[in-house]
Amino acid sequence: MVDVLSFCVDKHGWVADVGANVGLITLPLARRIAHRGGGVVAFEPIERNAARLRASAALNEVRVEMHVLALGEEDDDVTIWLDRQLGAATGNARIGQRQRPDEEPVTCAVRRLDDLRIRPVDALKVDVEGTEVAFLRGAQRYLATHRPVILGEFNSELMPLQNTDFTDVPPLLPDGYRIAAFVAQGVVEVAAKKGLGDVLLVPEERWPAVIERVNSASDVAFGQEGPGTD
Repeated sequence: MVDVLSFCVDKHGWVADVGANVGLITLPLARRIAHRGGGVVAFEPIERNAARLRASAALNEVRVEMHVLALGEEDDDVTIWLDRQLGAATGNARIGQRQRPDEEPVTCAVRRLDDLRIRPVDALKVDVEGTEVAFLRGAQRYLATHRPVILGEFNSELMPLQNTDFTDVPPLLPDGYRIAAFVAQGVVEVAAKKGLGDVLLVPEERWPAVIERVNSASDVAFGQEGPGTD
């Protein structure tokens, strides 16, 4: 995933990591693109995750602009549920109703990307555990203005809990965006359908360059589960 996102950096030198967690993507990506004078704009609603990311960014001396909030379709304070079975781990945070009695509730702020003064980025990584459609609804103006490549981890198991699926995505994209899915050989264009998971959403004008970079990278391992983290 870090490789794929770095291939999308060409103009602004910055990437946004929406759902950054403790920085598993943010930190290596910031190191990878540092020579271009860029960095990563990170959005993470869980304060303890954000604190770890801040500390790691300082230790690694990379440029990370940290925002402790979730991105959605309206300003609100919501309950995010954490999986206590993970112990000290910090993943699997999601908005919605409690699914199991051992989940821990944490109150977090949600804001619309369109209402924030965020610098232009070349690419967005979106991993928001089922609320991808809500994110897109709150980012209409930003996406239309800056037209970033979107690497989306669309969660086909959690999206139905928000009464959405991938077929809700294309109408929320600016004109001229194309969909590419990850296969063993790289990425190929696909039509929207239910169940799509990891995809690249690429503006028409950037399609040739981005797809060529991704597909010509011999050191990137692809598969049916999507892009790797290295």
